Amino acid sequence: MLKAKIHSDIFYYTLAFGILTIPFSIFFQLPVILLLLLNFITELHFKEKYQSLKSNSLLPFFILFSGFYLLYVIGTIYSSNLRYAFSDLECKLFLFLMPFFIFTQKKEDFTKEKANKLFFLFVIAVLAMIICNFSISFFNFVKNGDEKSFFYTQMSHFTHPSYSALYANTAFLLALHFLFINPIKEKSLRVIFATTLPIIATYIFLVQSKAGVIVFLLTATAEAVCIIWKTRHKFIIIISLAIICCMGVMLISRHTHVFDRLGQSLAVLQNGTLGTNPQGSTDARIAVWKSALQAGGEHIIFGVGTGDVKETLIEHYRASGYTYIANKQFNAHNQYLQTFVALGIIGLLMIAALLIYPFVQSIRIKHYTSAIWWFSIICNLLVECMFEVRAGCDFIATIGCLLCYYINAFDKPTPPPLQTQQ
Repeated sequence: MLKAKIHSDIFYYTLAFGILTIPFSIFFQLPVILLLLLNFITELHFKEKYQSLKSNSLLPFFILFSGFYLLYVIGTIYSSNLRYAFSDLECKLFLFLMPFFIFTQKKEDFTKEKANKLFFLFVIAVLAMIICNFSISFFNFVKNGDEKSFFYTQMSHFTHPSYSALYANTAFLLALHFLFINPIKEKSLRVIFATTLPIIATYIFLVQSKAGVIVFLLTATAEAVCIIWKTRHKFIIIISLAIICCMGVMLISRHTHVFDRLGQSLAVLQNGTLGTNPQGSTDARIAVWKSALQAGGEHIIFGVGTGDVKETLIEHYRASGYTYIANKQFNAHNQYLQTFVALGIIGLLMIAALLIYPFVQSIRIKHYTSAIWWFSIICNLLVECMFEVRAGCDFIATIGCLLCYYINAFDKPTPPPLQTQQ
């Protein structure tokens, strides 16, 4: 009994440390996953773990996560660049291992209260990240007097703005969820979460990730609709939100360049033309998407292999005359296309299932915050290869597995008991 508690505590506090440090650095994530693996193996009781996996209805999720990773393992067999292939497998390791650690937990040990505390911890970690970023940018501004210190990459000091915005958006959704949809009782946490909302919203617009802003607007609106639907005072909340949104748009349009960046992207999309050597954010993405589609179409069934995707894309960039993109060695900037080139249509179908199934299951169970989060990941992967970068893959695997466990182990409605006929 004592041994089981020790292993349960090691799992919980190690996972908590990983969640706390994700917004700041991926440096700690590899030691975290190795310690979780060591704890998982030394705990033994694999039959009981499998029973927990089945009893919590998590087997389909486990198969999707593990199956997606195993496809990349198989893709190394027909890869010529094994060094890149093994590096890619190491990058995606969380997708394979996190389901083992989280999905096999017993509800009696890994309770709803403990899971909630992990989500609370992530919101606080993101708030700490934002405060640190603001502080560093403020000192830079005092030093050089440049207002750009508060925008884009100069406002996101720990990771790329796209991932920083993703973390912030997730924290925003969680804060809304625990304030209005599943209200927490602790007054101190409610105050922190309420204070966090405007800070996060401001930060997302300051980092000026175009995908981050668009996804934030979509998901925040969807979460607001869920809140309005649930509350009795619908009219008051709608008016209040409308006023806040109008004031926010006015301030953002006046003091940031985020709408200018969105307008430039829209102009490129409307023009539908690319230069001979595109270098802008949007036109470069369109160029790599076209090249990725061509490369994937040439190896449509199994793809080029896990290790050869990078070289294949660069060859197609050069063949199309995109020397700037080739020299920068861009990935496909779309995870679906990146997976399509590497693993063909089989990989594309698997990644679609991996993302759509939890999304649909969340809606079926009526856990709309989880559904909205999965929708945000589906959207982000349209413009970024987040499974090719540890900052994205580690985060998505950790939070995704936690949400899958949460909605199935705790929020899944239990069928009424069968009534015997008198």
